[in-house]
Amino acid sequence: MTVRHKKDYLIHPYKIFLALVIGGITAAFLGLSIAYLYSRIQSGSNAIQLPVLFYFNAFILLGCSYAFILAKRAFQRDNTIIYKRQLILTIGLTLFFLFLQFLAWKQLQVMSIPLQHSTTASYLYVISGLHLLHVIAGLPFLFHFYWKAHLDFKDPVR
Repeated sequence: MTVRHKKDYLIHPYKIFLALVIGGITAAFLGLSIAYLYSRIQSGSNAIQLPVLFYFNAFILLGCSYAFILAKRAFQRDNTIIYKRQLILTIGLTLFFLFLQFLAWKQLQVMSIPLQHSTTASYLYVISGLHLLHVIAGLPFLFHFYWKAHLDFKDPVR
């Protein structure tokens, strides 16, 4: 019989990996934002008038983040009902954000601002598209958290 010893880490490798991923995502968005500002200043072009849905989506994401914070607090307090409710709210707001993001892009098309309109328009599409992918990448984790709560909190022995 082999005995496995738990390794003692100063910082667990998963936390290091998570920090590197968050740092990489932050660096990518920061780099794109700086490149956008630089190219806009160099070309002397005006800022693009964003559709109202872009601003509305920002508030939806703030609500989504707040719901996720409340879910984390409920998890830490072992409040299963609130935890699952807040996860459902977070998932719902995330899906609503995704739907509205596509509508916002349609509004840009209606405003005659396609992807090829200008360099600044291209940056807007790229940055918002990468953000959309980032949000989509988080959805499986939210579903996993909810599924684990659904299974494990019914039968605490699992």
